[in-house]
Amino acid sequence: MHDVRLLALTRRHPSAILLVVQLAGLLLYPLQAAFDLPGLLPWSAGLEALFYFYAAGSLIAYMMGDQHATTDELFAAGA
Repeated sequence: MHDVRLLALTRRHPSAILLVVQLAGLLLYPLQAAFDLPGLLPWSAGLEALFYFYAAGSLIAYMMGDQHATTDELFAAGA
């Protein structure tokens, strides 16, 4: 039941997932630099790119569901 509510929440706010990933990146980058783990960089960059594409796809799907795109939505798509 909890997973269904979490899935519905992420569909309503796809940018929230992107924010969580960016905040996690702030924690991973210093760990990678402090412990000299160069193998962690491709994995963290790939995961971050995956979530960026997810957020962009979700925004496009959201905008395609509307009859009219607002100025706010256009600025969000550009950002």
